[in-house]
Amino acid sequence: MTLGNIWIVDDNEIDVLIGTKTVERYDSTINVRSFVRAQDALEVLETMLKASEKLPDLIFLDLYMPLLDGWQFLRAFKTMTASQKHEMRIIVTSSTPNEKEIPQQTEFSEVVGHIIKPIDVHRLKEVREKFFA
Repeated sequence: MTLGNIWIVDDNEIDVLIGTKTVERYDSTINVRSFVRAQDALEVLETMLKASEKLPDLIFLDLYMPLLDGWQFLRAFKTMTASQKHEMRIIVTSSTPNEKEIPQQTEFSEVVGHIIKPIDVHRLKEVREKFFA
């Protein structure tokens, strides 16, 4: 599995910009798409699933967003993709280093990790080596 498409879902536009620029500097062949509203990302995913389009390889998902937070996104995502075979991976992002605030991570098989924002090159390299080598 290759790392060709990354989505960043985060309501903080500065974190989105930093993440996007970091990915582009790390590997300019990776396509980055960003969403500042989780609902928008879910709607695009739903459209892609209906059209049998290739889903993103990796989503960096902020946990704490207004209106629809990361946990609500994950629950909706799990329902939408229940009958689909996909190899998408999700890494949840947050501003807190407190792992105790991430207890539900294990209930979603797509969630493969948690990182503290902002996204950095070191973490991207680790993710690629671990999941996309």
